[in-house]
Amino acid sequence: MNYEEYKSCLKNIEEYELNMKSQLVGSYVCISCQEKEISPLKFSKIDPLGQEHMSWDNGVVFLVSCGYGSRYDLDSFYMGICDNCIEKLDRIGILKNYREIANSQKELLSK
Repeated sequence: MNYEEYKSCLKNIEEYELNMKSQLVGSYVCISCQEKEISPLKFSKIDPLGQEHMSWDNGVVFLVSCGYGSRYDLDSFYMGICDNCIEKLDRIGILKNYREIANSQKELLSK
């Protein structure tokens, strides 16, 4: 096999992998409003087992891993929530901001 044939084969493999991954990753409907669609951005690298690290349009996709005590213990789920619902839930105090918790912990530990 010469170099050009090798490059052609490699390109075919990459296209096949992308096609297979694209079948595993799709859009999500917002878990809060159940209306808005969260879709992967065109330039985002498709990673079926790392969707929380991909770029999404209109919101975010996150991984929820259920721990001991939940009837879904040891299960994990991908979910999406739209930007509008994140803003609304944050404004009414339902969400807990990670940075605020980290900063508060840092302050407590420094005393």
